[in-house]
Amino acid sequence: MKVIGEITNAQVIKHWKGVKTQIILTDERVGHIREGHAEDYDAFSANIPDTIQNPAHVLCDARDKHTAMFIGHIDGTSINVIVKLAFKGTNSDLESSVITMYRLGEKTLRRLMKKHLVVYSREKA
Repeated sequence: MKVIGEITNAQVIKHWKGVKTQIILTDERVGHIREGHAEDYDAFSANIPDTIQNPAHVLCDARDKHTAMFIGHIDGTSINVIVKLAFKGTNSDLESSVITMYRLGEKTLRRLMKKHLVVYSREKA
């Protein structure tokens, strides 16, 4: 388990009151991501800290209000990286931890932004 970033966005902190701002990534979750999205993890895992600290968008998952989707756009590409975080859980050691990370196309991004609550968008900031 290692700290990989810090939430600094005031709108996100306000929306999830009491959130632990230090974000962790466990070895178990790295294994999960590599298992399901190995190419994405190898290509984009270095972007996770910046996606958390300087997101293009942050969405609140419609199915679980304690899950945030931090979306970062990688310059020079049409690829977005989504980092899903769990903020409140039964295990307090895993609060503010990465659930998964994967590549996201523009069409899927538009669909997600319609389906889930937009907590923050750089375009509207």
